[in-house]
Amino acid sequence: MIIAVPLQDALRIWMQGAIAIGYLVVAIFFIQFWLETHERVFLFFATGFVVLTIHRALLGLANEDLDWRAVTFSLRLAGYVIILIGIIDRRSRSRS
Repeated sequence: MIIAVPLQDALRIWMQGAIAIGYLVVAIFFIQFWLETHERVFLFFATGFVVLTIHRALLGLANEDLDWRAVTFSLRLAGYVIILIGIIDRRSRSRS
């Protein structure tokens, strides 16, 4: 059985998935850098990008009409805050 999806919805889902995969690739690179150097900043960045991956995946799965779609933006904020904490942590440790 084939489920008919309007072209606009299919494109939205495809783009959200592509962005999520891009975030996941970046997270994998930061994990690799962390394994090589053991610097915490890379671990913060990897965690932030994993959170951004989850956010984009949820946006791709959400309908336009759902109220919980707005709640997923708190994940985006959390991802950026984690990255910002990593930058602040790195700068404060380099000055000490």
